[in-house]
Amino acid sequence: MRGGARAGAADPAAGAWLATPPGGGVLTAQVAVLTASYGLAPLAAWLLLRLCARVEGVSWRSYLGPASGRRAVAVLITTALPVAAVTAAASWGAWWSGLDAGRPVLGGAGGLPLLLVLFYGLARAFVLQGIQEEWWFRGFAFVDVRRHPWFTLAATTVAFTVLHLTSSGGQQSGAERVLYLALPLGMGLWAGVERWCSGTVWAAVGVHGGIHTGLLVPALLGWPQGPASWVVLGVTLTVAAALRLALARP
Repeated sequence: MRGGARAGAADPAAGAWLATPPGGGVLTAQVAVLTASYGLAPLAAWLLLRLCARVEGVSWRSYLGPASGRRAVAVLITTALPVAAVTAAASWGAWWSGLDAGRPVLGGAGGLPLLLVLFYGLARAFVLQGIQEEWWFRGFAFVDVRRHPWFTLAATTVAFTVLHLTSSGGQQSGAERVLYLALPLGMGLWAGVERWCSGTVWAAVGVHGGIHTGLLVPALLGWPQGPASWVVLGVTLTVAAALRLALARP
């Protein structure tokens, strides 16, 4: 049975900043803070990555794979679009089941202009989270993928998943914190598989950003999310990763 749509969203990717309708001055300050934080995070990651590369005596680009410039953008976009579609479809299925009906709605547009919400939602998906996290998990940590592919894939996926024990996605108990891990498990596995199959970190960024982009759909439509959504999404992403690996393993 379909869950009722409500104003707001339970999407953890949407961020708490979407929850409170700001006034003009507050909105200006909020935009300034968000812009600064979204720019500083990948800059810090880039500087640290260059430092690691200097210590190891390699080019920092060696962590990212061969794609660069227009090819990197093309890889990112062509990966992100189908991933976002799969994520949105799985979110719809979880909402349609009604299993998370009654869960608190965590965010939403909050009175902000839709274009601003979309802009910062995409910036959060790709710049704040996708780029900087994938540079480390599927870039720096994937340097030995050719020699130890299965170990690298498993280790980075487990580390990425466990790290999300501290995430705030609407969990209400210890058991729900464990169930929530289904989502980052599927995300990390699919990102790792794309990195392995494509040879470039930008495919992993496309997966990461694509999933968060797909999660903007329940955020904007006010679909409540909870354990059922996390598990449905996690299983869907894991199956997609397994299919990708089976069809295109290097």
